[in-house]
Amino acid sequence: MKYRVIIIDDEVKIIQLITQLVHWQELDMEIVAVCNDGDEALQCIAALRPDIVLTDIKMPVVDGISMIEKVQEMEIHTNFIVISGYKHFEYARNAIQLGVVDYLLKPLDERQLNRVLDKTCRKVDEERRQVEKLEKLEEYQNLEKQKSIKKFWEILLQNGTDKSDFFKSSQQCNETFQTTFSSEFYRCIDLSTNMDSLLGGAASLFEEKMVESCGHIFGAICTHLVVTGVDGTYLVLNYEKQQQDAVRRGISALYYSIKNLEEIYGNFQINIGVGGEVSVPAMLGESMRQAKAAWWGRLVLLGDRIIDYALIEDRQHFTIRDILTAEEELELNNAIRAFQFGEIGGIFKKMTERAQRYLNGYPGNMQEVMEYLFGKFALARKECSMAEQRRLLLVMRNSRNFPIMMKEFYLCFSEQLHSQYDEIKSRMGRPIEETKTYLKEHYGEQISMEEMAGRNNLSVSYFCKLFKMEMHMGFMEYLTKIRMDEARRLLVETNDAIKVIATRVGYFDDKYFSKTFKKQLGISPKEYRKLYS
Repeated sequence: MKYRVIIIDDEVKIIQLITQLVHWQELDMEIVAVCNDGDEALQCIAALRPDIVLTDIKMPVVDGISMIEKVQEMEIHTNFIVISGYKHFEYARNAIQLGVVDYLLKPLDERQLNRVLDKTCRKVDEERRQVEKLEKLEEYQNLEKQKSIKKFWEILLQNGTDKSDFFKSSQQCNETFQTTFSSEFYRCIDLSTNMDSLLGGAASLFEEKMVESCGHIFGAICTHLVVTGVDGTYLVLNYEKQQQDAVRRGISALYYSIKNLEEIYGNFQINIGVGGEVSVPAMLGESMRQAKAAWWGRLVLLGDRIIDYALIEDRQHFTIRDILTAEEELELNNAIRAFQFGEIGGIFKKMTERAQRYLNGYPGNMQEVMEYLFGKFALARKECSMAEQRRLLLVMRNSRNFPIMMKEFYLCFSEQLHSQYDEIKSRMGRPIEETKTYLKEHYGEQISMEEMAGRNNLSVSYFCKLFKMEMHMGFMEYLTKIRMDEARRLLVETNDAIKVIATRVGYFDDKYFSKTFKKQLGISPKEYRKLYS
């Protein structure tokens, strides 16, 4: 990278002389500006940020010493080389105190000037290396801090995990997660809109604006952390007692700040769940649990609004067993594994009817029930993709009430199961279709299930299970049916002996053939020929 240089002198001849004396190409330097007074030079230095400035001391408007002082006040780092026709010690002393690289006297000596410039270039190199190191260190520190903060949120948002071991004190939080907690009170907030559904998963810019609003409002009030993801946006606020009213106003301001985005995005729903105020980090998990429950309070307190936990905590409590019995859960598990859609629908119908009883119940229990169903049945399926998980989460975030949520969850889940079933059936159908084709062409040969499983690179047990699931009968039963159908045709359409027909359809023992034929059709081959010829 070239070294950028500005030359400052009120004498044109001096500027020309410097231009002639310096070994520009050899030193890899370029002149980016030439100035004739200190005021003009200040503007150029601010705009161009040069690596090196060659400047006279005595200049009109602003002298060299004053100009260097002003540049330092502007916190612009550059390397000054002072060139002066004055030998006075006072000038030199002032320049040295300002940290100039060197102080040269006129008339200029070519060798000395280039030696000083070469030394200055090496100094610039070292400064660049130090800046690069600092930038890399800062980048590394920022990356580590991001990882630590991410871990903080993972633990805080993880249901069923005791947070007290991780958040014993603000000091431990700060040391473990690189947070900056220092104040007396904490409060958690769960904030979510339906923009993800409205924008079809392209709500990232909207989410950025929400995060910006959080920073703008709470940055001036208290310490805060914010994270956003597929299931909403969460905040942790840390503040002093005297800031309690300001925090409450800030939560209200946040609601209206986001609501104002309707001017850009049109109408959307927004609800803010506010957890209880706690005085120790170990209680952050409880405040977050309350914030989530308060957000789910939108199912019983209809409309866009801020919902404080105190508004919903006394409502009727219930558990998953009030919605789904243990016996039904076992039946549901089995039905899902076997893709028995009728049984699945019947159980979900009962669950929806029971959910109606708790239409105005405790929202935190609604959350627990739906998250239990999601984890137990959706996440347990290996074939459940991230996109399918997202759809189910959005159903839970956007439904109007508890029974409707249960119904919509079932519809979405059932649709995904049907899709999975069709895919499995398609995968299974390929080897079975090939087997059927082969049997129709080779039924007269000696064929075993082991042979057919090997032709499809499947184990015998899996092939047997696959065949029965697809054809609703066993392999040997199907092969026997094909052989008997062909034997019936030959008995009616030809005069071949029964022994010959038996051999043609794969039976080398005509007595065994006749016995099998009678078992399948109720009469012997000879009787069949008499009856249908």
